[in-house]
Amino acid sequence: MDLFSMVHLLLLSMGETDLHSVKPGPYNANCIRYSLVKLLGLSRYDDDICVSRWQCSGKVPGGDHQYIDVVNYNNGNYERVIIDIDFRSHFKIARPVDPYDRILHSLPVVYVGSLTQFKQLLQLMVEAARSSLKQNSMLFPSWRSLAYLQAKWYSDTTLASILLLAIKPEPAIPAPIEEVSNEGEVDAEGVADQPVEEDV
Repeated sequence: MDLFSMVHLLLLSMGETDLHSVKPGPYNANCIRYSLVKLLGLSRYDDDICVSRWQCSGKVPGGDHQYIDVVNYNNGNYERVIIDIDFRSHFKIARPVDPYDRILHSLPVVYVGSLTQFKQLLQLMVEAARSSLKQNSMLFPSWRSLAYLQAKWYSDTTLASILLLAIKPEPAIPAPIEEVSNEGEVDAEGVADQPVEEDV
């Protein structure tokens, strides 16, 4: 069975017992990532969670992101494969035109593929988003740029296999209310597209 089929089979078979073994109570994307890494490891895959972090540089905002990195061995060769369990959400924009919406829904919810294929896909989605926003007379913000998207998966990473304690629930702190930046995607009716917050 290839890695793509294995990942989807494991996700479908994943039950509440697997998720609650990571964190009691309501589970989130972290629970799914850690459970998937554990199940892939039991299937003899060399995998781990990578946490990428990057600093603000020019117009590119800083941030962090988590994804799964797998070394896939095949006939004596190996290839790095990345798994992102909520891939499509990275490309949602405000007021998408029909062509962009069709492209968006053609993307897999869970991405499993090589870094080379991944880079080509990012370039395609950036140009499609730029065209959609332009048609709606909306600004193209920095968090839609190719540099920002590449930072999520190509920045320096830290393996997270020893950071299980980091996902223990903490007391909720009310988030401050912030005004929409002028750099966001804002149309004439005041509808803005905001960067998606990572579930780390």
